[in-house]
Amino acid sequence: MTHVQRPALEEMPGFYHGYVQRLNGSDLFEVMRASTSQATRTFAAVGEERSLFRYAETKWSVREVVQHLTDCERILSYRALCFSRGEKCALPGFDEDAYVAHSDADRRSWSSLISEWHHVRSGTMDLFDSFTPEMLRISGTANGGLVTVRALGWIVAGHTEHHLHIITERYV
Repeated sequence: MTHVQRPALEEMPGFYHGYVQRLNGSDLFEVMRASTSQATRTFAAVGEERSLFRYAETKWSVREVVQHLTDCERILSYRALCFSRGEKCALPGFDEDAYVAHSDADRRSWSSLISEWHHVRSGTMDLFDSFTPEMLRISGTANGGLVTVRALGWIVAGHTEHHLHIITERYV
């Protein structure tokens, strides 16, 4: 696997700084493997019945959180793919609340959501492993902010870590 070093904070919009700063390690693949292991343990601790829990009426269920993680990982990986292939058009943002509202995640089985997340994570790691060092340094505009391909991988990992912490703290 390629070594994908931690990006400088200047490689991403400020909104993402906290996600990347919370990560331990200096290689994206080490961080993603650790994140995948942590997600597996966290999801197992939740279980089928608890996966429908909401800690407040207006908050997402755990199933919706996992669907959100999957959707975001796909979108951020798509952005990385676009920029690595030379896309010059600015890519749009997305409304995470609308995506969750239209996901119908609570009707799906817990195991299907976890399986999908694992498949997407595997694909993300394969995608980032395919990038050359030059591709990782390419930047593009997404959701109004300039971001590098490398930073997008670290944002994926940090975003997952952020939500795993919330699941552990408020749901389990």
